[in-house]
Amino acid sequence: MFLKRIKKITIKLNEIFLSTACKLNSPSLCAFFWQIDLFLINFKNTSNLKKKILVLYKSFGSIDLDSLRNNENNEYNFLYLSRKSIKIIFSSFFSNIDHGLTDDIYYSKNTSVIEAKKKYRKFYFYQSKKYLCLQSY
Repeated sequence: MFLKRIKKITIKLNEIFLSTACKLNSPSLCAFFWQIDLFLINFKNTSNLKKKILVLYKSFGSIDLDSLRNNENNEYNFLYLSRKSIKIIFSSFFSNIDHGLTDDIYYSKNTSVIEAKKKYRKFYFYQSKKYLCLQSY
């Protein structure tokens, strides 16, 4: 019970630090906080498989991945990343724009949305490069 509380507090602090890193526009810091997020969610994962798949965690469908992970013929290591981490970064780029984007509507002809998408992609590109440099899994 005590460890669960510490984990929840640590996850909340990590979210705060991630949003601060987004405000600072620092892909390196965001990659570091993603590393912490991956560690907190996957620290019971003891698999040393070389092929890794990054999974955006969602409550349904994870049972299928867990059964695949426990299969003896599995050659992949599934690492779960919280969707909240993605949402924090998305919000930092699109919160000041009236974008109208939803899960179903992701195309827009609005020039401010198109520019924000370009910055968002560029940020993720640099963050991915930094993450791969920091990767310890």
